[in-house]
Amino acid sequence: SSNYGLLQARGDAIINMADSFATTHEERLVSGECSPKSSSTYLCILYAFEDLASHTKDAVKKSVPR
Repeated sequence: SSNYGLLQARGDAIINMADSFATTHEERLVSGECSPKSSSTYLCILYAFEDLASHTKDAVKKSVPR
């Protein structure tokens, strides 16, 4: 169904966005713009979004007939 494709695409977009944010954040960390302590928290939040998107994609894949 069209909703299946849309949900998969949005899940991919969230994962790509989180990857992009993580890369940009790592560049800020290397340049000294942010602290290592807050860095780990921020990255954990981004990885949680990636996990949520991946789990949602898996759930949709298993529950939506194609």
